[in-house]
Amino acid sequence: MGRISLCLVVVGAAVLTGVCGCGGARQKQEPPNFAQYAELPGLARAADPLLQDELARLRAEEATPAQLEATAVTLIADNQNLAAGLREVLPSSQVEYALEDVAKIYPAGKFEFSTAGVIRARDLLTQNEPAVSKLRAALDRPECRFTHPHGSGLFADLSVYETAYLAHRWQALEAAVAISDGDLLAAERAIDRMLRLAHQLAQVKHVVPRMKAVTMRLEALRAMEALVQHPQATCAVEMHYRDLLQTQLETWPPDADAWIGDRAQGLHTYEMIRHGYLLSVLSTEELAAIRQEAGASATAKAIAANVDEDQRYYLETMREIIESCQRPYYERRELLHKLARHLQETRNSPRFPLVAGRILLVDLDVAHQRQAQERAQVEGWALALCLATGVDAPPYATNPQTGLTYEIEREPHRILVHHARAGEADEAIIAPRCAEATP
Repeated sequence: MGRISLCLVVVGAAVLTGVCGCGGARQKQEPPNFAQYAELPGLARAADPLLQDELARLRAEEATPAQLEATAVTLIADNQNLAAGLREVLPSSQVEYALEDVAKIYPAGKFEFSTAGVIRARDLLTQNEPAVSKLRAALDRPECRFTHPHGSGLFADLSVYETAYLAHRWQALEAAVAISDGDLLAAERAIDRMLRLAHQLAQVKHVVPRMKAVTMRLEALRAMEALVQHPQATCAVEMHYRDLLQTQLETWPPDADAWIGDRAQGLHTYEMIRHGYLLSVLSTEELAAIRQEAGASATAKAIAANVDEDQRYYLETMREIIESCQRPYYERRELLHKLARHLQETRNSPRFPLVAGRILLVDLDVAHQRQAQERAQVEGWALALCLATGVDAPPYATNPQTGLTYEIEREPHRILVHHARAGEADEAIIAPRCAEATP
């Protein structure tokens, strides 16, 4: 969601309160302290008893923005914390440009770089050597704890997640160069960093880092695939990743965590609206659509008049979604599709929850599906690597994204796992069989 200027924020207040906001030089405006809304003062004053019940449950679950931020505080020293080491290595603009450079040569699908791509990867690593070295050193720190600024809501600084992605992709380039050079040990170290970073980022209770972690882990699995299928790769490499992936599966974050964090951001958004900052929560596209359909003033008045009902609908819906995360995606997707259909069918109703329906409960199914896609591929690889190294298969039977049963094919020199890569033409996961595991 895009950000807009402080002037528009103040205009939003004017629309809701009827007070002139972004006037001349005589009316100097201080930037609002959006962190004050983390305690949910507006919701606490709401007259609706059902909202008060929801607030009591949120507090009991320690799920308000302020409580989530407090529980995320870490006592790890910065010089020991991987997450702290990612900050302030590069300004955001340079991170963006560096990611664009890598994207130009990064392969889609399999981790296969052309000869020219490897040369360019080597050049990029050399050109950015000081930053590459700093980020690599950060990735090798012994501890990792990301602290998400839940109290800042939509105005939280999320730049560390982009820096994490750059660190991940530079490690991918190091792995590609190392594989090209035949230095499989260096490639393994780089891929280990990629998988560790993705797993740590996935622990953060917020959808943005959770989705970034999905992308990173799927890319890391492609790099790992290239390594374990390399002709010179040893059984020790497969055993290493067998154990690493099983450890990650055992410490996998609940799907609900991301949505608990997403709900906290939604709560903060309602606080801003209750305090007169409607336009600050709208992207440029949303603002243009509102002006075209009903006008900003009419929409603001409708939201102000129905904010309790709107927020009640949102909290009841999010509670149902979060509780559904106890089931695999293929069982809860009908709930998500039903929600999307309902919002679409009632879009022009005077009781339509404008904030929930147009800002907060958007594209949920895609993110839930991505969580399941990631889990399925890690389970598929765990199955393949266990069987390829002569270990009993772990108890993973069903793809959590599709509901299809994993199909295992045993060939003399390799193990194939089918139905773990939905959306990728059901490309099989293939692990070469270790000599001692070959019949």
